[in-house]
Amino acid sequence: MYPVYLAYALGFSILALFGAYVVRSFLKSKQVLREVVNNAKKT
Repeated sequence: MYPVYLAYALGFSILALFGAYVVRSFLKSKQVLREVVNNAKKT
């Protein structure tokens, strides 16, 4: 029989990886947006 806690651990690790990726890409896009705004203010 397949242990349930193994499935839970696998799902949680995948969720954590996905969450970290989403947060990182969100922060990166925010930084890019800020740079674009700064460049727009300069001109």
